[in-house]
Amino acid sequence: MAIRIEELKDSREMIIGAAEKTLVLQFMIYGTDDPDEAALVGPQINELWDDELRVIERRFSGPIKPAGAGTEEGVLHLTVTYRFRIEQTPGDPPEYQLNVGVVSERVFKTPPKQTLYGVPYNALTQTHYGAPGADDQDEPGDLIETKDDKTVEGVDVLLPTTEYTETRELSSFTTAQRKVIVRLTAKVNEITWRGWEPGEVLFLGAQAHKRKGENWRITYSFRIGVNALHQLAVDTGDVIEYIKLAHEYVWFRSSIEKNGVTDILEQKIHDVHVAPVYQPADFAELGLGTEELS
Repeated sequence: MAIRIEELKDSREMIIGAAEKTLVLQFMIYGTDDPDEAALVGPQINELWDDELRVIERRFSGPIKPAGAGTEEGVLHLTVTYRFRIEQTPGDPPEYQLNVGVVSERVFKTPPKQTLYGVPYNALTQTHYGAPGADDQDEPGDLIETKDDKTVEGVDVLLPTTEYTETRELSSFTTAQRKVIVRLTAKVNEITWRGWEPGEVLFLGAQAHKRKGENWRITYSFRIGVNALHQLAVDTGDVIEYIKLAHEYVWFRSSIEKNGVTDILEQKIHDVHVAPVYQPADFAELGLGTEELS
């Protein structure tokens, strides 16, 4: 016998919660006592009703009347829950997420000192903050994991990394808005943004998605670093101070020369050059605001 469905008279219960509003429908399914057989009967998951309601749950109970128990049909009870589409004003309310994690990097030399916001702080690696140099043959000094044959093995350390996201729901997402995201991706903040100094925030782009009958949901991603003042001793005996913004790159001009006393080849640093990698941009164009969050 064919499977048929009938909505109950006391169906359509409205439930209004703090975060969402739902509608619950009750059905009787005749012709089977097997939920798998009735899987395609009735409203399906993600099915829309007038662009306002989306099915978020289907739940069978029963069998109320097993097949063969005085009937050839069998009866199941089906509960279907719809969620109302959430109406939101563009940009409100936003969601924020800050992830502070680590990445692994190999260190070969005890790092020099640097200053963050006027406070002395041990730099993490020579790749980021210093320059390689040769220590005395008999006194390895600040070289890490030096072997008897004078090779330097180094050691793996964990470096902090900070990722930040903001998520907004928008009723529309125009081509002009998409072009702003494309243009600002891989740019750094040219003025203070969210309390971070100019050059400390790198925009990584955005992910946007939309289902029929719902708002656009867009997640903006950023990588955060720290601007720092560094000191570097060069071959003349002078100490060079330079500021490296968080996402800039430092180049060293160096040469390999033989030490006239120890007869050992040494790398000598002559000067330093800070190279901007990413262009600055005004993040206010993203429409997220610029004020510091609390």
